[in-house]
Amino acid sequence: MCNLSDGIEERGKAEGIELARKVFKMKEQDVSVQEIAKELQLSVEEVEQIIGE
Repeated sequence: MCNLSDGIEERGKAEGIELARKVFKMKEQDVSVQEIAKELQLSVEEVEQIIGE
């Protein structure tokens, strides 16, 4: 299981896991980190923490 950022964990475990799944799915489709952040209303830093960059 991946380490979720503090901001993601604050949303609740189930919601945080679902959000992480969305991030990974978009990343697998070669969506940029900036586009993922904008689409999911997260900071670039949160997206980078989720995907481990």
